[in-house]
Amino acid sequence: MKLALAATSLLALGHTVSADTLSIPASKDNTLYEDPTGFSSNGRGQYMFAGATVVSQLRRAVMAFDLSAIPPGSTIESARLKLNMSRTISLDQQVSLHRLAADWGEGDSMAVLEEGRGAAAEPGDATWIHRFSTDDLWTTPGGDFDPAPSCTIPVGGIGSYTWGASGELNADVQSWLDNPASNFGWIVICNETTPASAKRFDTRDHLDPSVRPALIINFTPPPSCDPDVNCDGSINGFDIEATEQAVNGDFSNFCQASADLNGDGAENGFDIETEEQRVNGEPC
Repeated sequence: MKLALAATSLLALGHTVSADTLSIPASKDNTLYEDPTGFSSNGRGQYMFAGATVVSQLRRAVMAFDLSAIPPGSTIESARLKLNMSRTISLDQQVSLHRLAADWGEGDSMAVLEEGRGAAAEPGDATWIHRFSTDDLWTTPGGDFDPAPSCTIPVGGIGSYTWGASGELNADVQSWLDNPASNFGWIVICNETTPASAKRFDTRDHLDPSVRPALIINFTPPPSCDPDVNCDGSINGFDIEATEQAVNGDFSNFCQASADLNGDGAENGFDIETEEQRVNGEPC
């Protein structure tokens, strides 16, 4: 006989499920230095650049982040990119993040001094014309990316800057989480029409960890699909009872991270109903 439990009386109880937050370091970064030969790169440098030099040569920073620490099936609530800008001779410039459309590399090139000129590209480096030096090319010199920015903010003097509060930025991260093979990161585009607009940002190789790029993600993990919520090795009415207790704030017999079993963002009577269905053999 099927087990039954009235959930409707508990619908007003429960609480909203809290999201989790991770600060993820860049997994790779580099600079594309405008050069028709693809000579220059800076895979291991402490700095990356975006904008135009005093002689109107362009620089574009690229970076990517490994999202494997976020459980598959999670919902991205917000995403913010934090970069430290450490050198400039220009005033406020609009700096945009664009989603990259192709993979690229970070080799062992390392520029010297202020690093604005780059260094000779090493095998596997991204350059102005190469995704991976020296064999794989961008379809378009300067990188293949979505022309519509995911987020744009003004960058002025030296300091820390955060790109965020953007539905497009959140959508980028959600898409990469759902389809990791498409995660090529962002390219950073600064004002490219005005000479000397360039901004220098610190990279993941900077000696000071506090100024390295960080992607701060707020997410809600997916609900568990294991009906043995009290972890006693059996699936039965005690699991329904443990779910009822958890919904009402008592997790002493509930071994999973959240009682939001139906993934609607709240812990309430509907989750008890979901557990009853699972105990009686219905699939997740």
